[in-house]
Amino acid sequence: MFRFHVLAFDTAISCLAAGATYALPLVKNYPPTPKQLLANIQVEQINKLVSVPILLEQLVSELESDKSATYALLSRIEFIFYGGSFMADEICRKLIDNGVHLASGYGSTETVNRNDYFN
Repeated sequence: MFRFHVLAFDTAISCLAAGATYALPLVKNYPPTPKQLLANIQVEQINKLVSVPILLEQLVSELESDKSATYALLSRIEFIFYGGSFMADEICRKLIDNGVHLASGYGSTETVNRNDYFN
């Protein structure tokens, strides 16, 4: 059975309509690890990124655990568009404070703070 999410479909169609390149990370197994995604961003000169918040949280954790890593790779991206769930203010603040340009997709799944309901 195929899983489908409107964000992925919309992104693919928007890229095609705008004449942009739409690429998936070059890895053997999906989903890519945060380290693999950072390597792809560096090697492939990615300038826009569409992500779910959990992957951005994992990227922040990876950057903070690797003392040689910096936010420079993410801050050179024109924008990181995220959606599909709520993203914690703390993660947004860390990214923004380090020069990362965020754009939020707004829908019903992004409006609920999971911490308000699941603690």
